[in-house]
Amino acid sequence: MTTYDQVYKIDKDLPVQTSRISKQESILRKMKVGDSFLIPLGDPYANSVGTHMLVLKRRHGLQFTSKTMDCGGKRVWRIK
Repeated sequence: MTTYDQVYKIDKDLPVQTSRISKQESILRKMKVGDSFLIPLGDPYANSVGTHMLVLKRRHGLQFTSKTMDCGGKRVWRIK
């Protein structure tokens, strides 16, 4: 029978890895109140931007709104 001591090696003094910020979240965090950007039609980011907006609202109090435009893209504004 194999014990955990034989399977896993304990590492010492490794720094804790910080959380990763996605490219999408990074764009939203850089925005100032009143800034906006257009996500082109067919961009896969358009499907997940709402999730990132909600996460930043809960974690940092940042507020955004988005609207599907006549051109078919989605525009995102920072409102607070």
